[in-house]
Amino acid sequence: VYAGDVNELYDDPPNLQIAGYLGPVNDLSMVDRQAMTDNEKSPRFARPEQLAIVSDDQGFYEVQDVKFSGSVEEVTLIGDVNTQSSPTLYHRPARASLRRGDRVSIRLLLLFLCILFQAGCNGNAPQLTFSETVQWPVPTEGLKVPAPRSLNVGPDDELYVLDNAGRVLVYNAENQLVRQWEMPDYEIGKPEGICLLKNGQIAVADTHYHRVVFFDQQGKVLKYLGELGEGPGQFIYPVSVVQDPAGNIYVSEYGDNDRVQKFSEQGDFLLEFGSVGTAPGEFQRAAGMIWHDGKIYISDAVNNRIQVFSDDGQFLEVLGTKTGGLPLYYPYDIAIDHHQNQLYIVEYGAGRITKTDLSGRILGVYGKTGMNQGEFLTPWGLTVNSKDQVYVADTGNRLIVKLIP
Repeated sequence: VYAGDVNELYDDPPNLQIAGYLGPVNDLSMVDRQAMTDNEKSPRFARPEQLAIVSDDQGFYEVQDVKFSGSVEEVTLIGDVNTQSSPTLYHRPARASLRRGDRVSIRLLLLFLCILFQAGCNGNAPQLTFSETVQWPVPTEGLKVPAPRSLNVGPDDELYVLDNAGRVLVYNAENQLVRQWEMPDYEIGKPEGICLLKNGQIAVADTHYHRVVFFDQQGKVLKYLGELGEGPGQFIYPVSVVQDPAGNIYVSEYGDNDRVQKFSEQGDFLLEFGSVGTAPGEFQRAAGMIWHDGKIYISDAVNNRIQVFSDDGQFLEVLGTKTGGLPLYYPYDIAIDHHQNQLYIVEYGAGRITKTDLSGRILGVYGKTGMNQGEFLTPWGLTVNSKDQVYVADTGNRLIVKLIP
């Protein structure tokens, strides 16, 4: 039995049995400290997104077995003859890269150490306040309550919601469901990104079918863009769609093909930028995006940052570099308000929203991981309407949350 804060349970559980209630966890007491690149600060437990298993010719362990379960890679390691340590560990790599026989070392991610030992890198940031919070679930599907994943607001403040049942849901400004439809296919996986285009069409990143689907306002399929592949106009896992004022469409993707592709309004390929990696201009799970003033702001989830490019694909900066750094924990989506050009970033790993100016200076934070009001559980998406009201896809809690200033 555990009584306490869910956030503490996730990041600092009292024992292995209780830790397992919230998913895969690494028991670092089973790891030889010689294998850790920062062994003096190692905690007892680490979640998959808090740890990296990296190739290292001088590494202490050898990979014995590797298998994927969703986005989590399970790696069984074996030490030399002088150690009894053969742990099985879990991490979230951008792509499958480890093979049996590889030598590896184990690294705790810097942001996790910061959160664990300094009570959160932005723990002293001002707290955002809202006058009212409204929340509601999406419609049931049989006995199941699906979860919202992606949100986008139209010019009349209609809210477009994509859920993990493969449905598009449209709500009016009074939060009433006015229409809905299903994706043409969703048996092998559900879509992850939705965008209302200038011409009134709805573009959906149909992630596991390697394409973008275009609908009219009543849910009729108008056309498809893309197919499986790594070439121009092809996708592995497309996750976000955004449009600029000229009508050009940008699609981000991940899956050993992490990049952004730019298309004309008619769907003609124009250019691409980015690749898999950790260097500036590279991505590990490129996710939600916005266009603003000739720039594309892109959530680089696994690298815990927002990257900024010109809309012709030139890397400009990592957001916050000029203001002392912007600590983020798995940022999945980003939005901009309509009056002050301020950014809202939703953090899947931290269960919170971080608000910044266009330079990345933190203006405030809201929320933490949990299941109570003012808390979020693995939120995936957010958007802002014309009144600067913020909608959050509180995916783990299976709620749409509306935050009214």
